[in-house]
Amino acid sequence: MTPSDLAERGIRIKPLVWFPVTEICTRFKANALGGHMMIVALDPKIEPVKYSAGIDLGGLCFKFILAEYDDFPPTYTAPERFDTIEAAQSAAEADYASRVCAMMEAMVEPTTP
Repeated sequence: MTPSDLAERGIRIKPLVWFPVTEICTRFKANALGGHMMIVALDPKIEPVKYSAGIDLGGLCFKFILAEYDDFPPTYTAPERFDTIEAAQSAAEADYASRVCAMMEAMVEPTTP
């Protein structure tokens, strides 16, 4: 299932509602899937600040959106860096939609007019 598949059936994924927080590096959260999506400042003391996005399901159960980098050999995987909070939120929205769609199953195929 994809968001487009759901839209064809008249269903949309409820958008995330972001709220600011003042935790160590976390800047915004949105309740989701029994936990929350999060926007994190990767190193708030280095300008310009880069942000990352991920999901936190409580305790030590969290996962960042990852990317591969080759700016320092060898190639490595690390949290994806976004230039703006809005870009990180957009990536978190897409990650959230992907997780919701992965849990959906079509019971009946859509009919075409």
